[in-house]
Amino acid sequence: MRRMSIRVKMVLLLTVVAVLPLTVAVVAIAAGGARLRIVSVGQSLQSASASAAMGLAAALAADIDKLHVAMEHTPGVTRAVAAPRKLLSAARRAELDRQWATLPTDSGVLGEVLHNPVADQLALLMRDDERLAEILVTDRHGQLIAATQRTTDFDQADEDWWTQCTADPSGRIVIPPIGFDESSRVYSIDICMPVCSPADGRVIGAVKAVLNLSPWLRELHLAWPTLPASVLLMRADGTVLHHLDPAVPPDAQPAGPRPQVGPVDVDAPPSWRVTRDGFIVACAPVPKPRAAGGRPIDMSPWVLVKYLPEGQALGAVYRLAGIVLGGGLLIVAVIFVVGLYLAERGLVHRIRAMAAATKRVAEGDLMHRLQRRRHRSPLGNDEIDDLTEDFNRMVEKVHRSYTELKAADDLKANFIRIAGHEFRTPISYILGVGQLLKDSKDPEKLLQAIQTVGAKAKRLDEITQAMFKLMPESPTAEAMQVEDVDLAELLAEVRLDVLPFLAQRNQDLILRITRDVTPIRADRGKVRDVITNLVTNAIKFTPDGGEVGVDVSRRSPQTVAIAVSDQGPGIPDEELPHIFEPFFSGTDVLTHSSGDAGYMKRGIGLGLTIVKYFVELHGGTVHVSTGAWGSIFTVEIPVAPQARRWTEEVQI
Repeated sequence: MRRMSIRVKMVLLLTVVAVLPLTVAVVAIAAGGARLRIVSVGQSLQSASASAAMGLAAALAADIDKLHVAMEHTPGVTRAVAAPRKLLSAARRAELDRQWATLPTDSGVLGEVLHNPVADQLALLMRDDERLAEILVTDRHGQLIAATQRTTDFDQADEDWWTQCTADPSGRIVIPPIGFDESSRVYSIDICMPVCSPADGRVIGAVKAVLNLSPWLRELHLAWPTLPASVLLMRADGTVLHHLDPAVPPDAQPAGPRPQVGPVDVDAPPSWRVTRDGFIVACAPVPKPRAAGGRPIDMSPWVLVKYLPEGQALGAVYRLAGIVLGGGLLIVAVIFVVGLYLAERGLVHRIRAMAAATKRVAEGDLMHRLQRRRHRSPLGNDEIDDLTEDFNRMVEKVHRSYTELKAADDLKANFIRIAGHEFRTPISYILGVGQLLKDSKDPEKLLQAIQTVGAKAKRLDEITQAMFKLMPESPTAEAMQVEDVDLAELLAEVRLDVLPFLAQRNQDLILRITRDVTPIRADRGKVRDVITNLVTNAIKFTPDGGEVGVDVSRRSPQTVAIAVSDQGPGIPDEELPHIFEPFFSGTDVLTHSSGDAGYMKRGIGLGLTIVKYFVELHGGTVHVSTGAWGSIFTVEIPVAPQARRWTEEVQI
């Protein structure tokens, strides 16, 4: 069967799972972009229309209130309107209307209308508000009392706004449809308000304020969302009242096709649709102010329309579709390359590295380990990381087992080699003494021989016990027996043990223990062996008459330090790396004899090995500093027992 590599399988998987679905999705997005664009534009126009309509209604209500307050705070207007005034005949009023456009402004009836205290007060109002194009005031008969400029005629009683404004006894506020004001020469919004008597509240006249549409709309422009669309202000029947574009003067309406919107339900909420003539339109009825100053407001319904040609909207869609399609295919290609790279680095490379590591270990390289990823994934470890950890732990165990087996073999070989030397001399001496004892009847010699035989037998037992202490898997190995250990009492016991050797060498043993040292949790026997071995070695290498020191102190809240110092010649630099190795005694163990405490007398090289082994069983450490002044062995043991760290840190 043909073999396919994991890299090829990964490429095929990415193609089927990632590239093909992404390509189909990009094409679908491009195909549905037109509808999404139309919906997006329609909803945006609807939101913008509703916002603009609310802005128009709020601005109109504010201006009505402003005019009402201004009239109330201008008592001269009310007094002038309420003053007795002669009603001109119908013929005289008709004659004035015909001559009005040619009458002089500084004399006659027109001069009286333009130059009086009320006209001056109206002029002050216009000066404070640049949107006001004209203000005029009439009496109860519709005759002009005051105006800020020449009006279209004198008699206003025949105007629709005046008739509606004064129809009720208490009057009503009227806002006529938007149109072109002939006297002001601007497109305007007119606010017509009755003037009522303070005594009985009956209508005694009317005031008309003409608002210039252009600056009025320009102030609202900041509140309208900016869209590439045109705006219309229509009646409910679809008649266009005005083109609302704050950037274009109202009398300069742009040419071009406009949508056929048709009648609009002014009670319906804002909505959008696509017209038959190809426009996207959004209609929002302008809310009508209900009342002001206790008087109802009459206003014809207005509808604000924002529109955009469908072709203009789809032109952007086509460009966007091209960008999306090209960009999507580019993204698909980038995703494929990046995905292939990540798969190579995160999966294929690691699997191939594991296969290579397995092959090296199978060939006998037990030191080889899989390397951990340099940069940890933000998503955490995966199964390959777990498998890497398990692989390294497995190889570590195999390597440790191999090392322990080799160490056991070396220990056995050394034991057999050294036992041939260390055991031969005492055993030969014991056998020889046994032969001599047959022929000797001297009690003194017999006693001396028996003592010597006992010493040699003790030496054999010490060697045997030392060997067993270094064999943790042996049935005779000593188990950890943790208990509370008082180090001061333990040092006193060690002092009694080595006192004969101190007396023989005329040496002093100085014990120093600080007050902050408290009992520790440890194996009493093993800690005693550690101190005894170190003190015995110090006695051996300290000259006769010298001093051996033992200092116990608290290094940290978690550890206690035991330092044993001697006054020997120090340890040569070439021997320091090997002093804790089994059977290393600085010289060939087969060429010297191992006494008990003779000066510079070397043993079989197991004492320091046992010290290091017992200290590590407690989770502690042992260090040595040496020089011509002597040596100091420092043991640090935890206050509470810790598990021995048999393995090293695994680099994965």
